[in-house]
Amino acid sequence: MALSNRGYEILVACSAGGPLARELHQAGIPVCVLGGRLVKRRLSLAYAWRLRRLLRVANCHLVHAHVHASEVAAALATLGLAIPLVVTEHTEGPWRGRIAKRLSRWTWHRSSQVVVVSKPIWRNLVGRDGVPAERVSYVPPVPARLGFRQPPREKADMAVTPIVGFVGRLQPEKGVDVLLQAASTVLAVVPQASFVIIGDGPLRPTLEEQARQLGLISRVRFLGFRADVPRLLTQLSALAIPSRSEGTPLVLLEAMCAGVPVVASAIGGIQDVLRQGKEGLLVAPDDPAALAGALCSLLLDPERTRSMGEAGRQRRGQFVFAEMVDAIEKTYRRALGAKPAGRS
Repeated sequence: MALSNRGYEILVACSAGGPLARELHQAGIPVCVLGGRLVKRRLSLAYAWRLRRLLRVANCHLVHAHVHASEVAAALATLGLAIPLVVTEHTEGPWRGRIAKRLSRWTWHRSSQVVVVSKPIWRNLVGRDGVPAERVSYVPPVPARLGFRQPPREKADMAVTPIVGFVGRLQPEKGVDVLLQAASTVLAVVPQASFVIIGDGPLRPTLEEQARQLGLISRVRFLGFRADVPRLLTQLSALAIPSRSEGTPLVLLEAMCAGVPVVASAIGGIQDVLRQGKEGLLVAPDDPAALAGALCSLLLDPERTRSMGEAGRQRRGQFVFAEMVDAIEKTYRRALGAKPAGRS
């Protein structure tokens, strides 16, 4: 929407609609749904063919694709067309099998420009996959709505009812199962604590069953997808990001700017943003004991929790949404000035 406000004519294509599609429609941005269901982490020739047919009639000057299924579909759809392709790589992709890795590598090499959201992803693409460095841009993501403002919770309230939250899609690399294991330990030390899981995904039934087996059902709430995440963040004592693999999660910046300390895995772009002991704590991934220990150290010390939250809030000036949009515009200009996608 920011690009639309800058005078670009935007057309959004996707395999399936959803809440974001409705939001775009309300903002006057057309959305073309090209399938009956979500194409996720796989090659869909039907999706690519429909996208190619759309590009032939829509008079597009550039295609910008996000996430694996759409990146590969866009790479196929633009073959032979004088339309440059830009892709944004959001993850190191530990889930990729042999075929998915080959498809991703092919897509990156035939794109005019590749945007990455973390330095480790940049190093992987340039060092491991051989994508020319001049075609890879590191653009850390910045949420459009940073620092939802609400009066801070009273000290006594935080001490009596500490709430630990998770925000994200419920899939294996997000490590919610690790958080649930850690929750058992945390509750043995801080019995008044509670946990909220915000987000949905394929693992939700499995995670809910895990919570039941661990005896956590009364202390863990699964809220599903929520459109009011900025408001919910202000109710947390701490945010947990227990990912096994990660780019640079937007919710990390949202939490920091809302004054919420973060306990996160020391991986990916998280380490580019979160300073150990300043705005939160970094722990090893896939380590429930370390995660529980870090959370307990915050929940048992409300003053330290508040201090870390304030440190995050003070850094909001370093994250400027307009500067991120500027960087994307520069990437588009480089792509439009380069040879269009179509290389083998």
